[in-house]
Amino acid sequence: MADTSHVNPDTAIFYSISNCQDGLKGISFGNFLIKQVVDFICSESPHIKNYCTLSPIPKFLKWMKKDYLNRKTTIFTKPELKLVSQDDWFLNSSLRKRLRVKLTELCAQYLCLEKKGNHPYDPVTRFHLGNGAEIEKVNWEADLSTRGLHQSAGMMVNYRYNPAKIISNHESYINDGRLAVSNRVKKLLQ
Repeated sequence: MADTSHVNPDTAIFYSISNCQDGLKGISFGNFLIKQVVDFICSESPHIKNYCTLSPIPKFLKWMKKDYLNRKTTIFTKPELKLVSQDDWFLNSSLRKRLRVKLTELCAQYLCLEKKGNHPYDPVTRFHLGNGAEIEKVNWEADLSTRGLHQSAGMMVNYRYNPAKIISNHESYINDGRLAVSNRVKKLLQ
């Protein structure tokens, strides 16, 4: 077994960022907080090169059931469509596994292409992209809690904060509506 005690980690993962006080609702401290934390970690631990969140996708299944499944064409076959139209289909792990590829592709479409006005439909995506992140990766079965299954069939998403691109990603998103998306996620959209 190799000795890894001298190996420095190269990644920092942020799990939860929220405005927890009612009086702070509508006030965005995320941009300041995230940049401040990234800058602090950069100065204290220069070996850290990757900064990502592990974030929920709180409205994915609600959108899928309310909006997507009512469209004339979907990525699901008729038998699959009948199954995913049932209320608690996502609690069945074998069914989720059978639909893994289609669900991750649909989730990427939801995160990148579905809009509320000129911005992404998903509120967590709007928050992170507005703060200069990039949609990095859709994670299969990352949250198998009851809440995670009910919100997103257990999927979560990584938003990557590249210190060299935070400001340009933020400005492109705010000024032009451009979404920063990794090649890995772009492949899911094809």
